[in-house]
Amino acid sequence: GWMSPITFTGPDRVLAVLVSMARTGELWMHLAASVRTFLNGYLAAVVLGVGVGLLLGANRRLEETFGPYIMAFNAAPRVAFIMLILAWFGIGEFSRSLLVFLGVVFPICVNSITVAREVDGTLIAAARVFGASRLEMFYKVTLPSAVPHIFSGMQLGVGRGLVGLFLAESYGAQEGIGFLITKAGYLFRVDMLFGGLLVLAALSIALTEGLRLLGKRLTPWYEEAR
Repeated sequence: GWMSPITFTGPDRVLAVLVSMARTGELWMHLAASVRTFLNGYLAAVVLGVGVGLLLGANRRLEETFGPYIMAFNAAPRVAFIMLILAWFGIGEFSRSLLVFLGVVFPICVNSITVAREVDGTLIAAARVFGASRLEMFYKVTLPSAVPHIFSGMQLGVGRGLVGLFLAESYGAQEGIGFLITKAGYLFRVDMLFGGLLVLAALSIALTEGLRLLGKRLTPWYEEAR
């Protein structure tokens, strides 16, 4: 009783509010909306970021031309784009997914450029000796060497994407975990606020661990080499 319930709460109250929202279906509605928005932006960012990153990493001339712009956008704070995106595309699912996309695509692209550029020279020399074309070099040497590190970059992108998701759902959204946390803050519902934060943290852990296990399963040669 020595701490005000307006500013802090106990784990029992946090658990109680999560159970209550789960029973009414409110928690699952917000969670489903957040997962849908995140996956739309994240998957698009992975496809474009990995593709462009590997292409630039394998071609020095393209990297010298476009690399500085990608680095500049990667360093720019994503929060600066919020009002611009809302002004251009309005408040909706597309705008929220776009903010997630912007949070993920540049880190993944930068990571893919780096790993494609640092492929083992011995492997490249061996492929050339066996007469591999540039296309075969990419698919049989560069891509398999880069995949394990690409998954590491995808795991890092989860955190950036969830930050973008929270920011997107805090501005004008009517559903999602970010909206739930923001509403709890306005209502001084600290128990609900902590509950939303726990759900967001659990989502981050689940996505990161899932990517780690998927990467381990898809790259058995890398695990054997380690």
